[in-house]
Amino acid sequence: MFSMENASAVLEQAVSPPSQLDKFNFIIVLVSIILSLGLSKLIAGIGYIVEHRKKVSVYPLHLMAITLVFLLQMQFWWALFDERQIESWNFFMFLFFSLAPLLYYLISELLVPHKDNADEMNFAEYYWRRNQIVYFLGIAVEINKSISDLLLFQDAVHWEQHLIRGVAVGLLLVMIVVQKQRIHYLIYSILGLLFVYFVLEYSFNLIEMPVFSRQ
Repeated sequence: MFSMENASAVLEQAVSPPSQLDKFNFIIVLVSIILSLGLSKLIAGIGYIVEHRKKVSVYPLHLMAITLVFLLQMQFWWALFDERQIESWNFFMFLFFSLAPLLYYLISELLVPHKDNADEMNFAEYYWRRNQIVYFLGIAVEINKSISDLLLFQDAVHWEQHLIRGVAVGLLLVMIVVQKQRIHYLIYSILGLLFVYFVLEYSFNLIEMPVFSRQ
């Protein structure tokens, strides 16, 4: 039966400030939607390549790019759990933080052709036409992630992570400047190893950490 005590409890809950988890859930919704759009684009692209493998000319570097971007987006979503530690958000922090998934979506769009234009496609030509803009966007993602970490986790900065991202940025710059197949294969091997090391060292488990507050 509804009583005055119940009414008081409901009113108190309604006027109380949102909890830290409520803020995190609110912020994560849009970011997750954008990430899911990029991931679905990559998955659909792989599915199309498999379905029409006799029509299209598959290119290993193109597949490596799709695979790495897919894994990076999955790792980005996995690491979002750390953002629950942030007590205080503002619109500009949220806007800057949302830039990385937006860039990932643009990269996914560039890596996977629209189905209307995919028949009889040579993915080697497709890769070499678009790889430079993809890597420019990749550089922007890594810079954005480092700046976001510095803004959001001022009291818990892992400088080794920024060093790894800096190395990745340097390798992407080399790929932009040096348009040679052998160099791109080599750099993808290094980027793959960097990704594995980064995940094992910093992002393998979901860890309970103290709460940080920005005043």
